[in-house]
Parts: sequence; C-alpha cells; structure tokens
Amino acid sequence: MQELAKSWKDDLKQYPDHPQTLPLLRDRVENDPDKKVRKFAQNKSAKLENKKS
Repeated sequence: MQELAKSWKDDLKQYPDHPQTLPLLRDRVENDPDKKVRKFAQNKSAKLENKKS
C-alpha cells in the first residue's frame, strides 16, 4: 500500500492537470476499500478543485 501511495503522489506532482486525474481521485474517494486511500484522494481532489477555481 505504501508503494501505491508514493506512486500516486509522484503521479499527482507530474500530472496535476491531466484530464483523468480528478475523475480518478473522485472514484477513489467513493470506491476504494481502504480508508487511508479514500482520505488521501479526498484531500488531493479538494486541493485540485480549489486550484482550478
């Protein structure tokens, strides 16, 4: 799980404006079975949404 989280963090740094980033995060917020992943995705998606507005 730690490796997956690190990979996501790296991807988000490299591709924050990719059109699939926000939909992927929103999907993880709703559907990931791991509470930590849901929380991480929720925090990152909120930051990206605030950045766009």
